[in-house]
Amino acid sequence: MDVSGQIKQLNWGEGDWSWMLFWTQPRDQAGVYGLCGVFGVFQVSSSYCECLKGFKPLVQNDWSSGCVRKSPLQCQNMSSVGKEDGFLKMSTLTLPANSKTYQKVSAGRCRLDCMENCSCMAYAYNNNNGCSLWEGDLINLQQSGAADGRAAAEIYIRLAASEPELQIGVSIKWKLRTALVVAIPAILITLGLFMFFRCLCKGKLTRKGHDIMLFDFDTNPGSTNNESSSVDNRKKRWSKNMELPLFSYESKNLKIV
Repeated sequence: MDVSGQIKQLNWGEGDWSWMLFWTQPRDQAGVYGLCGVFGVFQVSSSYCECLKGFKPLVQNDWSSGCVRKSPLQCQNMSSVGKEDGFLKMSTLTLPANSKTYQKVSAGRCRLDCMENCSCMAYAYNNNNGCSLWEGDLINLQQSGAADGRAAAEIYIRLAASEPELQIGVSIKWKLRTALVVAIPAILITLGLFMFFRCLCKGKLTRKGHDIMLFDFDTNPGSTNNESSSVDNRKKRWSKNMELPLFSYESKNLKIV
């Protein structure tokens, strides 16, 4: 048994007088069970252990001891005073073994079942496998990789409400809601003003068109008597319908009717 947690078989090479690795199990260090301890995560890409967010090493430089919470859960507080625990979403994390799986359960119900059980430390949900709950310490977690044929997926880790990771998510949601509350009325007011001024401009153009009809500009000096009579008749009709004065501009003189 090697310090890496792997079983290794070595052969002595008489030619170069050194040990040669012949066989090892598990073949990869990522396959060593509990390599980073409870609530520890093995980074496959860097072959390094680290704690889950919201946790810290129990003993520095001794990952076999695992990690402990930075803040206790609210459900473990006997006084029951404080904000409710939350869940932190983590992606590309290999799901730990020994989960309890429930089919035909909605995502909301899955979260609620874990929240109501203080020993539930994490949950995961997908349409294929349904709801998976993990009780007690989480062990053998791996990031960006899959050992023993287990696929990486999304998992929600239970954390105390006071953890900064959860506060960041809440802050972003509140900022988004505040922005929507401010933006929607501003957009509605802008649209309202636009429609108001648009209708106002249309009304002015309509009245201006009517006003132009009240004036008769005749610049033809060779108008016949019949044409003059027709113009006079139109002026009389406009005079009956409109209270504004009518003006007739002729080429030689100006008459007020």
